[in-house]
Amino acid sequence: MIPTEGENPRYQQLFLNAAANGAIDELLLPEKVKQNEVASSSTRKKLTDVQATLAISLAINPTDLTKLINSFGTNDILSFANLAAIYSLNLLAKTFRLTIEELLTLQSLTGIDVLTSPANTLRFIDKVETINTAGVKILDLQYLLTHQATDLGDRILPEATITVWLQKLQGEYQKAFDITKSLYKVFDSTQSADAIAQTAEDNKISLKDLLGQLPNDPDNLQKQVFDEVTISKFMTILDATWLSTSATDAFIDATLGKFFGLVQLTLVKTKQGELAIVTTAEQSTATILAATPLSDPTYQSKLDDYNNRNKEKQQKRNELIQIVLEMLSNYFFEQAKYKSLVQAIISTFKLDDAIARVLLKNAKLKEPAITSPKTLFELLNNDN
Repeated sequence: MIPTEGENPRYQQLFLNAAANGAIDELLLPEKVKQNEVASSSTRKKLTDVQATLAISLAINPTDLTKLINSFGTNDILSFANLAAIYSLNLLAKTFRLTIEELLTLQSLTGIDVLTSPANTLRFIDKVETINTAGVKILDLQYLLTHQATDLGDRILPEATITVWLQKLQGEYQKAFDITKSLYKVFDSTQSADAIAQTAEDNKISLKDLLGQLPNDPDNLQKQVFDEVTISKFMTILDATWLSTSATDAFIDATLGKFFGLVQLTLVKTKQGELAIVTTAEQSTATILAATPLSDPTYQSKLDDYNNRNKEKQQKRNELIQIVLEMLSNYFFEQAKYKSLVQAIISTFKLDDAIARVLLKNAKLKEPAITSPKTLFELLNNDN
């Protein structure tokens, strides 16, 4: 509230200063305002009844004052609380060099009632500073996020411009695909187990390189998820030398789980389980073969059995590597697409990186009218 008592109180300086305002509006006398606050709805005065005086007292443009009053909706009675709110909002706008329209727009965009508490005021100021740092205008941000503006017709991009923009973005997506496509080498099932095993070793090299390129732990940015030790452990899974199912599953969850969802992790663990089963069978045939003399009539059949199991094992190794490689390839493709999309938004709308990302995450198209419109990112990231 604006102080009304004491020596030369602020209320008197603002609203009861005949020298500055030209006259004293009796409706603004403290006792009159008090009476008005408890008056019946039929006789209660509204802010519009003292609008001319308020414009002079607060040195505010009449149009801006109308916007402030309208922001109160039906709660626009002449009261100490509303007078203090108008004074405070006007002061806040001037302090941060915002127009009243910008101030009210940012309140709407952020959902922050700036006068509810000091904490809210500080949060609002932080948003103002973020936008100022980004170099974007609040009304531009409103248009980008909500497709609303007083000059909406002038802001809409021509269809030809949008077409060129989308074609350029499509070209960037194609470059991203070419750079990140899976390097998996397909094995020839007609080859020997040794040849298929060599294909697996070649595929492991590509996989090791991609694992090392994954970013740090999203939950701890100072920690690398796939360091050299972790990559070496992961290779034992692909070599089928780490066969403890529970330990392997936990390891996969703790590493790949930082970047991939349940469906993808389940696919990896299922394929690893298949490899473990085949490896156990291969080891069993190897043990039987080692105990069989060369002169034994069954030696050749046991050798064939071992070779078949070993070949199946090498095939399963390649299949597991293929799944992980394609997951990683798709991950890096999506990252590259997102980077291209952010850059396109930055260059088109002259935004900084942080604001561009907020726009992609939150902006939704107004037309055509649908129940659940997709975000700008969902639309532009859709391959269909």
